[in-house]
Amino acid sequence: PPRSTLFPYTTLFRSSESITAPTLHWDAPLTREDGSRLYASDISGYRIYYRLRHTDNYEVISLSGDDITRYQLEGFPPGAYEFSITALDDSGLESQRSDPITVDLI
Repeated sequence: PPRSTLFPYTTLFRSSESITAPTLHWDAPLTREDGSRLYASDISGYRIYYRLRHTDNYEVISLSGDDITRYQLEGFPPGAYEFSITALDDSGLESQRSDPITVDLI
């Protein structure tokens, strides 16, 4: 089934502030696709989609809660990865995926 586009995608960033593993972080969306306000309490969680860049299939990490806006990339085997994120609202609607970012884990 097609995805419901609820609000604009979030922007995904990568930082290397951690000594052990890079961290993904993002800003929670503030508006729905129609321009109406999206409150933090309307967000039920996020999904991080990732894959090794030379593969076609994505894996998904589901995160619950509106207050989670970072994810440390621990436990990933070395490789060249692509990550994107979506937001979920309390009705289960999922946003469009963010623009992908690439992370080389060694």
